[in-house]
Amino acid sequence: MSTIATTRPSINRFDVDARLAGLEEKFRIVNNDELADALRVRLDELSMRPTSWMPEILSLFLQLSDRPAQNSRIEDVEFSRRETRPPPLSWTQILDCDPLDGQHRLWDNVDFAANESDEDYSVEFEHSQSPESTSSGSSSHDPGDKALELSIFVQQVGPNEKISSYFQRTPSALPAECKQGPAVEITESQMVKESLFMLRSLPTFMYVICETGRILYSRRYCTVNSPSTSITNLLGQLADMGTQLNLIRKWVRKHANSPLQQTLQAALAVRMTRIDRELSLLEANALHRKHSITLFSMKQDVLSASRYMLKVAELMLSVDAFDGSLVSCKILELLYEASCLSQSIGDIGEYVYMAQLFLECFLTYLKPVAEWMEEGELPRCRHAFFISKNEKTVGAEFFWREQFALHHTREGNLVAPIFLRSFALKILNTGKNVNFQKKLGQGTSAPDTLLGCTSGLRIDVQEESKNLRPFSELFHVALNDWIDCRYRISSVCLRQLLTVSGLQNSLDALEYIFFCRNGFLTGQIVSAISDRLDRCPATWNDRSALTGLFRSAFGALGCVDAHRITVQTYGGVLFQDRRNTVAALGSFSVHYPLTWSVANILRPESAGTYQRILTVLIQVRWAKYLLEGQRFTQTNPNLSRCYAGAPAFLLRHRLLWFTNLIFIYLSDVVLSPSTSQLRFKITKAKDIDEMVAAHEVYLVRLENQCLLSQKLNPVYQAVVALLDVAVGFAKLHSISTSQISTRQGNTTTAVYELSSDKFGNRSQKIRRSCSDSQGYDGQDPCPDVGNPPFSHPEAYLIQLNAFHQNFTRLHGFMLAGLRAVQRVDNDSCWEILAGLLTYRTGRTGEDSRDDA
Repeated sequence: MSTIATTRPSINRFDVDARLAGLEEKFRIVNNDELADALRVRLDELSMRPTSWMPEILSLFLQLSDRPAQNSRIEDVEFSRRETRPPPLSWTQILDCDPLDGQHRLWDNVDFAANESDEDYSVEFEHSQSPESTSSGSSSHDPGDKALELSIFVQQVGPNEKISSYFQRTPSALPAECKQGPAVEITESQMVKESLFMLRSLPTFMYVICETGRILYSRRYCTVNSPSTSITNLLGQLADMGTQLNLIRKWVRKHANSPLQQTLQAALAVRMTRIDRELSLLEANALHRKHSITLFSMKQDVLSASRYMLKVAELMLSVDAFDGSLVSCKILELLYEASCLSQSIGDIGEYVYMAQLFLECFLTYLKPVAEWMEEGELPRCRHAFFISKNEKTVGAEFFWREQFALHHTREGNLVAPIFLRSFALKILNTGKNVNFQKKLGQGTSAPDTLLGCTSGLRIDVQEESKNLRPFSELFHVALNDWIDCRYRISSVCLRQLLTVSGLQNSLDALEYIFFCRNGFLTGQIVSAISDRLDRCPATWNDRSALTGLFRSAFGALGCVDAHRITVQTYGGVLFQDRRNTVAALGSFSVHYPLTWSVANILRPESAGTYQRILTVLIQVRWAKYLLEGQRFTQTNPNLSRCYAGAPAFLLRHRLLWFTNLIFIYLSDVVLSPSTSQLRFKITKAKDIDEMVAAHEVYLVRLENQCLLSQKLNPVYQAVVALLDVAVGFAKLHSISTSQISTRQGNTTTAVYELSSDKFGNRSQKIRRSCSDSQGYDGQDPCPDVGNPPFSHPEAYLIQLNAFHQNFTRLHGFMLAGLRAVQRVDNDSCWEILAGLLTYRTGRTGEDSRDDA
């Protein structure tokens, strides 16, 4: 039975009282005052018959009740109403039956002062409630009769305020015997009794409480046979112990709004009751004539009974220095540190006492944490909780990031106990998982394999005290298991819901649209863009036309919602002047908005990286498309006369090799493996934060390996310049194959008709003197081929040699830059790309090994 009594679940009687009061109020709200009055009458009767099991019984009744406000009937209460008791007898009825004759003077007031001697001790109290409660005059009395007179005073006056006001007087308002004056000799047993009264916060003539709360003893009183110094030291120690116990009593009585503080008050009240019981036993022994108790032995017994409570009083002194939002955290931190410290010094009794008190308080603190992790609900008192909610309107795509966050103080400290801060992020993410599921319209059901986690944190301190395991490790392991169980449940449910809500389909769609996963569809888009550049160079990037082009290309894919695809174009002189370079393809951007649940993982700000990768891939594919459109099946007369056929074919071969190599590197070496790795990490992620972190690392890696980072900008510019060389060479060769030469007079001119298959739908007649080509310096990576002087075939050879030189120079620069980055970054992709780019380059047929 003792085991059952100590292990029975504790019910917070304050919660039960609050629920009963709420039920009574609900009866009155629904206009059922008769039930409310009946409930109040019975609660009053129960309060007059308290039992230790009353909170548990009332809690059981509340749990068994089924909507009492709707289902309760007053007829049931009337049926169980007890019979009313007969009215009590009055003096009128008694006198009618047995009248008094008044001869015995039975009811006359007795003058007790006539029988008292002049040496009797009395204390005069001032109160004016009734004439009968006044005391007679004061004189010098023996202190030993003080207790008896105080008991008579209590019976006479009754109000407890008079006793407390007497006990808590300031030194200036003390009775004469408590002030400095002539010494009064009393027995040691009287000192023991007065000290026991003081320790129980009862009024005494030897001790007084100052305004600061400190208890002082009067130096007037001494014993006959004991040295004054030893008695003074013992009384001082007892006064200090009383000060600390009185501090606990005051702390228990003060109003507390925090549930944790209320739990601590209840726990301390139970322990103080045990101490008072021990003090009562000591007082009983002191009153027994056969057991003489000295002041020293009494002090040792009191210290043994209240040693642990005195330690708690020392901790409470430092709690009052903090504001309301941090008091609960400070209480837990102090109790936790005291438990660890007492175990480390080998004081097992104090360790068990402090650890049990700490766990009682921490279980109350853990209730709102459990509610947050299981239901996603924050407590009403949010200022004292370490998780806060953004009260402003938050967009659905920013729900995970901005709706809930950790609550910090102005100094940047988390509003949580120190030992809990390492678990704060996991607790936050667990509740965010639950709220995310609710926003998706799903519950928090978990697989059967994860439903075996314990509902509460259980640590048997009494049993574990026999082991050598540190309390900090024991507590952290139990708390981690408790948190991790709920964390796993919410994570598994969220991963399943995200899979259903289209996370993998969104990744597929992004890969098709921005990473050119389907080469056939990408080729169709590039071909259509190239045709628009040829036919209508001024309006080739029309937003509506490009939007329709992308929608029609990807509309047949099941993972792509084609209606979401939109194209944003950017006009201006910059892109119009550079429409014959790959930079013109940067004048539009593709947008594919994701659903809000996926957008919380693949955040909207990452769209810029996807667009830049798409731009690079389309630029490479366009340059490759133009080069593949050039044919060398028939010998051009101009090329034959200047022996430029072989160099042109060699340059076309090298440019095709370069564009194919860059596209294969981007698609097969970088994008495909990185995306597969991202999918694997997302499937293994425990929460959305890990998914977001994996995606951010993925984007940084793509920017770096696709040459889009800031440190690789020179290498990227070299790639763009080489692609411009490919576009310029394709344009030059297309113009040369459509040339028609005429001669008029002594001036040689050339008329060129631009073919409509690659570069335009209209014919241009451009006349330029052959002497105009002498000013070309050959330093531009893509020299102007708009008006080439092809009346002399040597002009074609000059520009062809310039393309060769630029290719060799840029190719060598790329190799040098990649090898330098490889030495610093030590990434395998740079070694792969540099190895692929190693090629024999030369000028007009003279090959040489590029040592760059």
